[in-house]
Parts: sequence; C-alpha cells; structure tokens
Amino acid sequence: MRNFIKKAIIFLVFLFLLITEIYSGDEINTLRHQISGQEEELHFIENEIRNLRSRLRLLTEREKELTGKLNDLDRQINVRQARLSRVRSDIETVSRRITEAEDAIRKKERQKTGYCDDIQCLARAYYYRASRNSRRSWVSLLFGKESRDDFVLAYMVREPVSEYVRTEAEISRTIQETEQLRIKNIQLTGLKKELVEIQDGFIEKRKAQLDIVREIRQQQLARQQEIRRMEEEKQNLKELIESLRHKAESLEALKQLAEDFARGKGMLAWPVSGEVVSRFGRQRHPTLDTHIYNRGIEIEIPGTAEVKSVAGGEVVFAQEFRGKGNMVVIDHGNNYYTIYGGLDIIQVQVGNLTEPLDNLGTVSGRLYFELGRESEPEDPLLWLE
Repeated sequence: MRNFIKKAIIFLVFLFLLITEIYSGDEINTLRHQISGQEEELHFIENEIRNLRSRLRLLTEREKELTGKLNDLDRQINVRQARLSRVRSDIETVSRRITEAEDAIRKKERQKTGYCDDIQCLARAYYYRASRNSRRSWVSLLFGKESRDDFVLAYMVREPVSEYVRTEAEISRTIQETEQLRIKNIQLTGLKKELVEIQDGFIEKRKAQLDIVREIRQQQLARQQEIRRMEEEKQNLKELIESLRHKAESLEALKQLAEDFARGKGMLAWPVSGEVVSRFGRQRHPTLDTHIYNRGIEIEIPGTAEVKSVAGGEVVFAQEFRGKGNMVVIDHGNNYYTIYGGLDIIQVQVGNLTEPLDNLGTVSGRLYFELGRESEPEDPLLWLE
C-alpha cells in the first residue's frame, strides 16, 4: 500500500509539473499587458454601447414624432371619411329626389295631355253648339233648353282649362326644382371628388410615414439586438479581465510565497504531530531485505489528527487518486510543492489559497508527506522545524 501511494504521488508530481506553468516576472508582465489590452477593448465596447443607446434614443424620439403625425393623419382621415359619407348620402338623396321629380314631371305631363284632350273635345262641342245657336232666334237662346246646355258646357270647359293651367305651373316649378337639384348634385359630386382626392392624399402620406415608422422600428430592433450582443461581450470581457487579474494576483502571491518558502527552510511547521516511521531517500526495506528509495516521509499518528499546510500556497490537486487514498498537492510558487497523502477527509478545494497551518483535512494511522521543487524531492526533515 505504501509503495503504491509513493508511486502514485511520484506520477502525480510529474503530471502536475507537466500541466503547471512556470510562474515568472515575464508571465506577470504578459498578463498585465493582456489586462491592459482587454481593458482598452472594454472601454471601446462601452463607448459603442453608449453610441448605440444614443442612436436608439434618437430613433425612439423620431418614432414617437412620426407616431403622433400618424395619429393626426388618422384623425383627419376619419373626419374626411365622415364628411365624405355625408356627401355620398346627400348625393343619394338628391339623386333620388331628381328621379322622383322627373317621375312627377312625366306624370303631370300625362295629366296635362289629358286635360288638353278634354279641353279640345269640349271646345269642339262648344264651337259646334255655338254654330247652331247662331241660327236660332234670340228668344229661344234666352229661354230654350239649348241655352241651359250651352251654359253647362261652357262651365265644364272652365275646369280642365283651370287644371291644365295649374298642372303647367306645377310642371314648370318642378322643372326649376329639378334643375336646382341637378346643380346641387353636380356641386356635391365635385365636392365628393375633391374629398376623395384629399382622402387619397392623406392615405398616401400615411402609408409613406408608416413605411418610415416600420423602417425605424426595424432599426430599433437591430440596435437593441446589437446592444444585447455587445452587453454580453462586455460582460464576458469583464469576467476575462477579472480572471486575468485574479491570475496575476495569484502569480504575484505565488511569487511572494516562493520567496517566503525558500527563506523558510528549516523553519516550516509540521503537517501533523507524530513519529517519523519512514524516512526520505535510500532506505532498507524491513521485510524484503532490499533497498528502496523514498521520495518523502511517513508520519505515524496516534488516533486521528488534522493535517496542516506547512506553508502558504495554492491547492492544485485535492481528491482521491485512483480510489486508493485522498491526496492534496499545494503549489508554493516557483515550482516548490508539498504533497499530503493518505487523508481520510479532504477539506480544501482546487484553487484555494492556503496560509501556514491551514487545515487541509484529517488523517488516521499514517500521513505521507513529500516536499520538493521541479519534480525533484528533497528531504522534508531539512525543511521542517
């Protein structure tokens, strides 16, 4: 079990060294340069967003103005439409009255013709009797039966003549009224045409302004989509800048930790209190009668104990390794590392920054502890206090 843990730790250290960057001042300067460039890009995007919002406000004001004009046009169109409806109703009324008047004229013309026929008939009869009476004596004319008939005939002629004259007057009056109605109809038709032309003009103007409003709304939608896209880009840049700053701060911290770590040789705190049962380097195996090479030390603990970080650093590995034990690897900067193996419980996560004596977890039995730089282990006892 111990040999497996040692081999696993060796493999983990090499793997960690392959995937971990070598932190240096040049890398920190590169990160700062990247941050500066990203901040300039962020500033540019923020200006673009402000410009887009400004243009969007102008478009919104223009849309509001055109919408007000469209509402005015709609009101004018509705007023013209109502007036046009009244004019059309008046035209229908006048046309109906003209038709009725023409029908009345034709009817009265027929009546007048009838009266004329009656007058002619009675006139012929009267003329005939007058011719006969011219040959009679004056006594018979005064006292005879024929005289009474002549009187009746003369009276009968008066009625159709009177009706004829009245009908002729009514026809003349109706004709005048009809002419006035035709004139009014012509005026109304002209007014209708004028109103239709005005209405068509308003409708065309409204259509043109509505097309402009549609175009403005499309531009608004495009601006809003562009603003949303740039806001997302802005947020991504902020997160990237924050990540770069965090990385730069971590590099600075690790750089400082590396300096502190190197100066702390011989003064580092112990990860646990216990007895060293397996030492660093070439050791004789107690049962196999051969020599083995230990990359670290094993510390036996009575019962259960908390595992402490021997120095400040960043946790770069904290999990079970192939189901054979929990391990924590801490990077102390400048490729200094420590490994804590065989833990029962891990209480830190990858990315956590640790200070000296921070709790990493618990262990019972034995703790494997390794310390080194750039995959080369060193004797932990030379570093521990």
